[in-house]
Amino acid sequence: MDGPKELAHGRVRLMFSIAFDLRSDGEIEAVANQIQIMQVHPPRARLLLYHMEQDELFGMEHTQAYVAWAPGNVEVRNCCAEHVGTSRIHSWMPEACAWLSRELAPKEGCYPC
Repeated sequence: MDGPKELAHGRVRLMFSIAFDLRSDGEIEAVANQIQIMQVHPPRARLLLYHMEQDELFGMEHTQAYVAWAPGNVEVRNCCAEHVGTSRIHSWMPEACAWLSRELAPKEGCYPC
């Protein structure tokens, strides 16, 4: 995720706000500015990445960024589908999403990075 591009998308912004229990645009921007994905060390284990060819938001540059982030550790599989994360799962399973929101909520003002 490179930030402003993804957070400009309504569904991603909504999922981000739910994940961190954020209630305003100012809170969303403040938390987003604290997260620097490229500063996270890539995992030692191999990654399996599904590139969704019909995704409207995360294109090939997204997949290439993962490959560059963990060179030699990413297996890419292509699917002719939409990205699961941009679905409307919160409409299908609101109780599960509410539980996940509570579980991922920041504790005592700390945000995961």
